Amino acid sequence: MILSAWIVYQNSKINKIERVSKSAHLLIEQKSMEFTSEGFTLAALSFLEQNKNDFPDSYERANKIFETYDKSEERNSNSVSTASEMEGLIKGIGILSTVDDK
Repeated sequence: MILSAWIVYQNSKINKIERVSKSAHLLIEQKSMEFTSEGFTLAALSFLEQNKNDFPDSYERANKIFETYDKSEERNSNSVSTASEMEGLIKGIGILSTVDDK
């Protein structure tokens, strides 16, 4: 019974890792075709919020990036760099999610 519970736990953990990694890669792939810079930033925030329990530091960092952007008097000129910062966070999560934590 313990072995069965452990197998189920490991399987759900693997499925979650695969889901997060696939979602991160899909979001990055669709960045230039589906989103404006600001739209991508908001999508990245949504992705990170959805996964904030697994990546709390990245979620906090993304919120700080967005707050700086949102308060900026030069939002239009900063939207591309803000989207690039968010892209870096999402890429990092996609990569780290595929690394085995043995």
